[in-house]
Amino acid sequence: MRSSRASRSSSDETAGLAAWFAALAGSWRLTRQASDGSYFAGKADFVADGARGWLESEAGTFVTADGRQFAAGRQWRWRLTAGGVLDIAYPPPDERPYHRFAPQAEGGEWRGEAIHVCGADRYLARYRLAADMIEIIHHVSGPAKDYRLTGRFTRPG
Repeated sequence: MRSSRASRSSSDETAGLAAWFAALAGSWRLTRQASDGSYFAGKADFVADGARGWLESEAGTFVTADGRQFAAGRQWRWRLTAGGVLDIAYPPPDERPYHRFAPQAEGGEWRGEAIHVCGADRYLARYRLAADMIEIIHHVSGPAKDYRLTGRFTRPG
């Protein structure tokens, strides 16, 4: 009986994560705050990427710690596997992997952790995924890097 419950719980969690993933569509407010005082403010739009998931397009303003401002943007490809693994990658045509992890249900949201290595730099990210909020905290370290970057996606309104 115990394995049946565990299997059902795992299936329920995967279905809940799939419902969260399906609801990403549309516009989100996006802020990123770095430990050096720089920040980004703008929006992120999740648009269907065929049957494969979402193409997330970000646009806004980046403000350096000394107050200089720049238009900034980027894109990511988000996919969720049938097994409940979230795959975030650079957009086409590159499509290199960025983060891949299996979020775990915790208190009405999902949490996960992933690492991306780029040369000598290491990007450790902790994800909190909820119906109306996504939080990604990066701890970035390397020979010339040592900072924390907190990103928050919230629904406008």
